[in-house]
Amino acid sequence: MGKLVSKSWQESKLLWHIAFPAILTAVFQFSIGFVTVGFVGHIGQVELAAVTVVENVIEGFAYGVLHTC
Repeated sequence: MGKLVSKSWQESKLLWHIAFPAILTAVFQFSIGFVTVGFVGHIGQVELAAVTVVENVIEGFAYGVLHTC
């Protein structure tokens, strides 16, 4: 049983070495849009509305292109 736990722990560490940078990348990609909207929100309501619409359109195109490949 101890050997199984040891092997599982080693495999878990290897997986986290791969997964952790991917998780950070996803979080940082989300935060770019979040920070952009936060900054533009201080400029005005019309500008904020424009940025949110454009971000949604660009994200829609990006996801569409991702799924066609």
